[in-house]
Amino acid sequence: MPETLKYYSLLYIEDDEIDKLTFERQIIKSGYRRCQYASSIQEALDVLKVDNDIDVVISDYNLPDGTALDLIHHISKVPIIFVTGVGDEGVAVEAMKAGVYDYLVKDRECNYLKKLPITILKAIRYTKNQQALKETEERYKDLFENAIDIVQILDSKGNFIFVNPSWYNTLEYTPSQINGMTIFDIVHPEYINNIKNIIQRVSNGERISNEIIHLVTIGGTRVIVEVVMYIKRKNDAIATIHGVFHDITEKTINEDKLRDSEKTYRFLVESAHDVIYEVDLEGNFTFVNAQGVSISGYLLVELLRMNFINLVYDKHKESILSFYQSQINNKTETTYYEFQLKSKDGTLLWLGQNVKIVYEEQDGKKIKGFFAVARDITERKELEEKLRKMNASLEYRIKERTALLSETNMELAHEIKLRKKTTLALKESEQDYRGLFDNAHDAIIILTPDDEVVIEANDQALKIYGYSREEFIGMSIKNISKNTVNGTGHTYKVKNSDSIQTFDITHYNKKGEEIFFEINASSVKYSGVEAILSINRDVTKRKITEKELEVVRRNYLSALIEGQELERKRLSRDLHDGLGQLISAAKMYLKRLKQSSKMDTKDHELIDDLGEILDDTVKEVRKISHNLMPSVLQDFGLSSALSNVVKMLNEKSKEKIEYISHSKIVRMEPEHEVSFYRIAQEAINNALKYANSKTISVSYLKQKDKMVLKIADDGVGFNYNNRTSRKTNGNGIYNIKQRCDIMNAEFNILSNEEKGTTITISKVI
Repeated sequence: MPETLKYYSLLYIEDDEIDKLTFERQIIKSGYRRCQYASSIQEALDVLKVDNDIDVVISDYNLPDGTALDLIHHISKVPIIFVTGVGDEGVAVEAMKAGVYDYLVKDRECNYLKKLPITILKAIRYTKNQQALKETEERYKDLFENAIDIVQILDSKGNFIFVNPSWYNTLEYTPSQINGMTIFDIVHPEYINNIKNIIQRVSNGERISNEIIHLVTIGGTRVIVEVVMYIKRKNDAIATIHGVFHDITEKTINEDKLRDSEKTYRFLVESAHDVIYEVDLEGNFTFVNAQGVSISGYLLVELLRMNFINLVYDKHKESILSFYQSQINNKTETTYYEFQLKSKDGTLLWLGQNVKIVYEEQDGKKIKGFFAVARDITERKELEEKLRKMNASLEYRIKERTALLSETNMELAHEIKLRKKTTLALKESEQDYRGLFDNAHDAIIILTPDDEVVIEANDQALKIYGYSREEFIGMSIKNISKNTVNGTGHTYKVKNSDSIQTFDITHYNKKGEEIFFEINASSVKYSGVEAILSINRDVTKRKITEKELEVVRRNYLSALIEGQELERKRLSRDLHDGLGQLISAAKMYLKRLKQSSKMDTKDHELIDDLGEILDDTVKEVRKISHNLMPSVLQDFGLSSALSNVVKMLNEKSKEKIEYISHSKIVRMEPEHEVSFYRIAQEAINNALKYANSKTISVSYLKQKDKMVLKIADDGVGFNYNNRTSRKTNGNGIYNIKQRCDIMNAEFNILSNEEKGTTITISKVI
């Protein structure tokens, strides 16, 4: 250990030349980068002003121009060690309180110089750890202060202890206004019972997330938030309640608008005055809107089992079949035809319809059906019939009624103009229907059920995925799915279900970027064949936000656990180095007292008893220090530390505890070994307290590319899937899962009543 001094620079303050030479000879043996010397406080301050590379200051207590305590006010970042011939306990206590790292008393044999290199290294390490801890605290304080979300910490009664700036900005309060306020003062009255229920569940140990409540600002504005809430305990009592509220007001309003837009779209289609329907190549209906159902007089389920020709009046059947066969043969994209429809009750109606060919999506050449928009033109036909009869009458009477010919021709021209307008209106109606489909806010895709090939997509789908229509139509969704196995499984469920299936999936756009979708899919008939209608809602922004919140949560937990471990190290070191040395000093004074000739036998016996008590105290201090942070864990690794734990527990436990390991063990990162050690402590203690077992097995092995820790007992076990049973187990399992989550380790628990419990932790190395 002394060799590591070669990396550090020292400042030694001593006015006694002999002590200075003795120090120099001793410290040269240990090695160091360089050492500066001063014989007074002023000289030391002069050195520190120009030399910013000093790592530690060693100073005699009594100096020509004062005591070394006068230096402390001028030195903040460099550790100070006092070495002095004054063995005054009061001076030592005063020095330690003032911030001195250690206080060494000079002895004639110069043993203090042998301890000095180790003390220097400990002082440097301690100072660096303290500075790192302070920087970590400042970073996380900055994170909370600048968080966009509303962050607040409450006491067990709901009173505010801490809120971040975003809390003030969102709710419009000032710091002076929240004194004496509780969480219930900012919750909208309609949601008071909700927040009470959430706090009750949190108090019972449940971690709340994704709950929605409404807050209210000081000005009365409603704020909709998504709640994450959990508690911190101290001595088994609720210490604080922590809450993070994510403002989703704008998102909720936008979603409401989107739902309204979808309702409007459905309303336009279903309430249209025109008949809108689709048929396959054989003429079988695959879709009919409400107006079509109303005009035909049939039920929708009846129509979907019928052929289009069944509704055509007999005298038009041959001509209409010939007309549409010609459209197929010539592949005329859009045609217009007028015919008579016979409703269920026998009523005859004239329809004028625009019919568009629908092609198979695979090659774009094979016709699979027709899409039609038809309008009731019965009234117009009646007018035309009247016109025809009028023309016949005019022809018969033309010789006698020549004067009326001009007027009749004008009426005929007007009717022709009206007919042209009607035809134009029908075409515009078809364009409006297509516009509704293409202007939807979500991506709408129609797929083949087996190969998941795109056969139709709206403009929004093309925009989201980044493909042209020519590229996207005919593409298999499997080619842009992140997980084709899950995607195929979802497709299978949709094909074999009569209801709408909802699930999440990840796709890639043309640039290769991930897009997260919420999918609503159902099995439909499209142009007479089985198909899947998929409505894909882009939730990428929400997923990214959730991931960012998860990273913040993990960092917060990691920092919290790291702080706990640093505090354990500090307490362990203070107990061992501080209290242990004081007890040793007390034993030394007792020994001197016993050597006094003025004491009788009873006094000697009393001193011996005191010595035994002090020995027991030293053992207990070492035991506590070891439990807080065993040195064997840092020096020799987790396997040796676990072996020691099992050995100590076997000495005083009625249960037999076994430890299994092998020579292939490799060292993990120090923080991961500490986490594994704490998990093992937690699991073994739980087994000892609750399992009522005869044997506990602890194993730490390397399995392929993983380090695996397993703690198993043959005790009473419990039903882990039972929520009530889990609550009675306290925070043990929760703490283990939190540590596994932070270091990306796998956690598995297998427990059955009367069959014991096995906890397995595995970490990829």
